[in-house]
Amino acid sequence: MKGNLERGDIGEDIVAVVFSKRRWKEIVRHPFSNLGIGRGSEKRGTDILFSDSNGDLYLVEAKWWRNSKTALKQGAKELEERQAREEDDETWGKIRGAYIASIDYDLRNEKGELHVKRVW
Repeated sequence: MKGNLERGDIGEDIVAVVFSKRRWKEIVRHPFSNLGIGRGSEKRGTDILFSDSNGDLYLVEAKWWRNSKTALKQGAKELEERQAREEDDETWGKIRGAYIASIDYDLRNEKGELHVKRVW
């Protein structure tokens, strides 16, 4: 279990770095978690709230599973199920959309891929 949490934390960090390279600013990790905001893949709910270069807010769910296609599908389903609760929030304001980001990387290899899909 601990290894999965470490992998989850690293996966969220990878996604945060990639999005920041696209000039998106990380606002907060786990903005809707019952365990409080901040880093930690043990926290449930959407992983990262970003603002783009225009200041619009977007959510990103990060997954690093053995099967990245299944991760994309499951992550999209989770985001769709949470959309009504998360898209217009009194703390964060209007959220313009949500993305699923799935890491396809085996630690025994030198290269991996990040698959990103807009869900809503």
